Amino acid sequence: MRNAAFVSVTGVNDTNIYAAGDLVGGLLTFDLKGVLDEHQALILDQVLITDLDKQGADFDLLVFKSNPAATTFTENSALDVADADLARLAGFVQITGDSLLNDNGAAMVRNLGLLVPAPADPVSRKLYCALVDRTTTPTYTTTSALVVTLGFRPVPV
Repeated sequence: MRNAAFVSVTGVNDTNIYAAGDLVGGLLTFDLKGVLDEHQALILDQVLITDLDKQGADFDLLVFKSNPAATTFTENSALDVADADLARLAGFVQITGDSLLNDNGAAMVRNLGLLVPAPADPVSRKLYCALVDRTTTPTYTTTSALVVTLGFRPVPV
C-alpha cells in the first residue's frame, strides 16, 4: 500500500432496542486484500460510521489483529471478550457525541494513529472488529442501517 485506503463493512444489526454494552452488527470482518501487502502493518487513521436511522449512538469499536475465535459474538447481547482473545486486541476507538454530524447520520473520528500489526494470516489478510453500544438505547428500522468504514495509511519506512 502506497497511499491511503478505505474499507467498508455493513453490519447485520438487530431491529430491537439495544442496551449499553451490547454488540451491534455482529463480528465485523474487513477484507484487506488489495489494501496491504502480505506482511505489512497499517495505521488506522480514521473511522466513519454512517447511520441510516440517525440514532446518534456512542460506540466503542474494538479492533482485533486476528480472529477472536474464543469469544462468542451474539448480536444485541452484552459483549464479553474472552481472556484468550485479549492478546488479539490491537486497540479500540471511542466514537462519542462529539464526533457526530449535526443530524446524527454519521460519526467520524480522525487522526487516530492506531498501529495495526500485519495480519496473523497473511494469505487471508482480514481484520476483525466489534462495535459495542456505549451508553444509549438505539433502535434501528433495518438490519443494514450501519456502515463502518476504516481509513488506513501505510506505516512510514
